[in-house]
Amino acid sequence: MAVSVNVLLSVSVGDEVATSIGSTNAFSGIIADSFGLTNPAVDTVYIERIALSAGAATINLTALVRSGRTNLDMTGKTVYGYAVRNNGANSMTFVAAASNGYPLVPATTPTTLGVGGFWYEKRPTGFGVVGPTLRDITVAGTTTQNFDIAIWAGIAA
Repeated sequence: MAVSVNVLLSVSVGDEVATSIGSTNAFSGIIADSFGLTNPAVDTVYIERIALSAGAATINLTALVRSGRTNLDMTGKTVYGYAVRNNGANSMTFVAAASNGYPLVPATTPTTLGVGGFWYEKRPTGFGVVGPTLRDITVAGTTTQNFDIAIWAGIAA
């Protein structure tokens, strides 16, 4: 089974037998990636719109909340890529949490997305194995604005 992640005015993820894992039309950008079965073996995808509460949110990769579906736990998996779009009226800053931070965005180099900003990164070797001390990403903005995020992960390479 090969898993593909395509970001081309949408994100869609499925396998060669056309089993849909998840999709969203929340993203715009012209990016396409394909990952083979073994390098890396992507088998988990999280796609969600997240609203800030009082201008903040924490993305806990061991307890990802999914609207209308069972929550997702990426413990033991490696994140190989992600895409984020700021839907808010103000900038948002993404950074590894001060405690149990996951290095999608290192604590020393936070990333700020402007209004309508789109951010995408992939790493064939992964960002690290998710676990109890390597799991949280902090998001700061204003009030209740929201963002769309897609994260794809799998077994450690």
